[in-house]
Amino acid sequence: DETVHGAAHPRLELALLGAIGVVCGILSILQYKWTGELSRAEPALLRAGLNNQVRRLAQAFDNEIRENIASLLPDASEIRQLGAREAHRLRYADWTASHERAFFGRIGVAAVDRGTLALYALDRSGVMQPTEWPAEWQSLRDSMTARLDGGGRPPNAPPNSSAIEAPIFSTPDGPPEIEWMIFDLNEDYARRRTLPRLVTEYLNPGAEPVYDVSVSTVGADGPVIYSTRGANVASGADATVGIFPMQAGAGGRGHRDATRWTLAVRHCEGSLDAAVARVRTRNLVISLALIGLLGGA
Repeated sequence: DETVHGAAHPRLELALLGAIGVVCGILSILQYKWTGELSRAEPALLRAGLNNQVRRLAQAFDNEIRENIASLLPDASEIRQLGAREAHRLRYADWTASHERAFFGRIGVAAVDRGTLALYALDRSGVMQPTEWPAEWQSLRDSMTARLDGGGRPPNAPPNSSAIEAPIFSTPDGPPEIEWMIFDLNEDYARRRTLPRLVTEYLNPGAEPVYDVSVSTVGADGPVIYSTRGANVASGADATVGIFPMQAGAGGRGHRDATRWTLAVRHCEGSLDAAVARVRTRNLVISLALIGLLGGA
């Protein structure tokens, strides 16, 4: 009897281990199914949050351009009271006291001088200095001249340029224009300072980056202006948005939705879906290890 009773113990233990193994397998399958259901919903939630972050970044970048322009742009009453030269000099002095000069690579004033639309560059003291019209601003010169002659549409900078035109109207209600200011956004400064700061603030606040980001000109295979990876991440991007509006300095006229650059964001794992799948697999491995330990105990 003792021999039979002793032989029954290994069989009972084996049966219990087998039952525990079956239960562990069932739990693993159920967990994988449940986490799969959660993972299908999670990318949508993450993408909605990412889209909101990307929109906020784009708005912050565009608002910085508009705020810098507004600080430099005198109104007609300032020009009448102080004269154009002094009005621009004072605005420039106030602007440099609280802003980076390097934000714009070039600042010009287009005004009528003896019947001709002349161009003046603001030097480092904000003094208007006569200068020649650069080739890349010729289309602006032509449309501004037509505008002063009583015809033509409001000037628009070429979409492939960094120039921004801002009209100074004779009255607060609008046209006719008495002057224009022209600003060249400093792409190098945006690449080195503005965009990295905003990407850190809105997308990658931690020590380890979560997202790869690139900014390129609008259009297929547009040249890359900024990238955290040194390349365009628009292919397979989790979110994209237009930044740098065509009418950044035009007081709201024109097509507000038209932008010059595209900001693309992609998760460092390759996509949000890939990131969620990796977390799901990791959690499954950890759960299996824990269940194995419990079973062994």
